[in-house]
Amino acid sequence: MSVKYKLLKYHGHFSTHSEYRAVTIENQVVGIDRIGRSIQGATSLTHADVIAAIAALRDEISSQLMSGNVVHLPGLGYFSLAVKGELHQDPRSGHFRLRKPEVRTVKFRPDTEMMETFLHAEFE
Repeated sequence: MSVKYKLLKYHGHFSTHSEYRAVTIENQVVGIDRIGRSIQGATSLTHADVIAAIAALRDEISSQLMSGNVVHLPGLGYFSLAVKGELHQDPRSGHFRLRKPEVRTVKFRPDTEMMETFLHAEFE
C-alpha cells in the first residue's frame, strides 16, 4: 500500500521556496458502506452497528460544534468551526461584529497519534 503523488508547478508568486508542490493522486472515494464492511470484518460490530455509530457521532459532533465547543476525539483529532460574515462596527459601542455570520467550514486538525501512523507511509 503506497501513496501516489505528482508534482505541480506553481503559477504566479505563491511560493518563494520551490517552483513545485506535491499533491496526492486520489485512487477513489471510500464511502460509508466500504468503511462499515471493513470495520465489521475487524471487530465484533455489525455493519448496521457501524453505520448507526457513525451517524450518531456525526449528529453529536454537529451539536457540540453548534454549541460553540471544540470536539476532540483522542487518537483522531480536533473538530472546530470557522465562521464568516460581513464585518461592521457597532456605532454605539464601537465594537466590531459580524453581520449575517455563517459557518464557513468545519476545520479538522489531526491528533499527534494519528499523524504518527503516517510516519512509515510509502510513496511512489
